[in-house]
Amino acid sequence: MYLDFVFKVCSEYRRILKPNASMVLFFGYRHAGWIAHELQRRGLFTFRMPLIWVKDNPMPSVRRTTFRSCYEMGLWLINDGGTFQQPRTFNFLTQARMKNVMSYLIGRDGYKRTQHPTEKPELLTRRLVEIFSDEGDIVLDNFAGGGTTGVAAFKAGRHAISIERETKYIAMITKRQKAVQERLSLRPAKKG
Repeated sequence: MYLDFVFKVCSEYRRILKPNASMVLFFGYRHAGWIAHELQRRGLFTFRMPLIWVKDNPMPSVRRTTFRSCYEMGLWLINDGGTFQQPRTFNFLTQARMKNVMSYLIGRDGYKRTQHPTEKPELLTRRLVEIFSDEGDIVLDNFAGGGTTGVAAFKAGRHAISIERETKYIAMITKRQKAVQERLSLRPAKKG
């Protein structure tokens, strides 16, 4: 059932994303590799590389019956129908910042910013936004959760579409993103 949902959503991504646009989807380790393979086999996307977020401050193991979960796996996918095209946008930052294993605290300083259970660090999402889009582009997050991707997109000079079905998070997303947009509108224009 879950995997059927994933492939249905990815079929819609294939339809609405620009040709050769990049997207990053985070999955649990049990499904990530198989989903990447299957998306490519079905002719939807090319799987370019895993992107690993190492959590420098992971949740404790309450029951102490297994290892602590210290990473999340993102799949970098290209909307090219599985034909191995170059990505539409790929902004190489620096050698030090272009590693596919990235370490971040949960929250900017180790504290979560929202009440969403799967919040991603703003610095991580901003790095991905800056790599895979240009200023003025539209960044889509249709599982917006706490709205962090939209916040990162606005701060990086992009537009954002944030979609969330859980009503308990919608007001939080709106408040966070509106506050960032208001702060950015008060900044003096760049001299060029």
